[in-house]
This record gives sequence, C-alpha cells and structure tokens, in this order.
Amino acid sequence: MVNERLRLAQRALEDALDADYPSEALVEQRAKEVGEAQVAAVRMRALREVRIRRILNPEQQARLRESGSRFVRLKLSNKAAANSK
Repeated sequence: MVNERLRLAQRALEDALDADYPSEALVEQRAKEVGEAQVAAVRMRALREVRIRRILNPEQQARLRESGSRFVRLKLSNKAAANSK
C-alpha cells in the first residue's frame, strides 16, 4: 500500500514534468507528494525492522547485524568498482 502510494506519486510527478508546458506549481505539488510518500515508506520499513528485531534472540540479532554490515560493504564495493570504470 505504501509502496504503491510512492509509485503512483512518482508517476504523477513524471507526468507533470512530461507535459508540453509543465506547471511549476503542479510539479512542486507532485514533488511534495513524492516526498511525503517516501517518508511514509521509510517509516514503514523502520517499524517493520523494529518489530522483526523484537522477536529475535541475541544470537539472531548479531547475525542480522553482521549480514547487514556485509551487505553494506558489498554495496559500497560494487559502487566503487562501477565508479572506477
């Protein structure tokens, strides 16, 4: 639901920008809607993460943190490799 709201807001912004004569006021409104939808999506992801972590035992939490760290390192490594090309 939240992700759908974000997708629709992004599409509405694209449509506003693609107009033959884009309205600055409309683009501003659509950008605001995208921002609000992004905030809602981040909030829902964070709350979901909190709820998941609440049910994990300490060992599972440690493994989750480690896997998250590996993911971030891998993502940064891939980004650096792409930028060096």
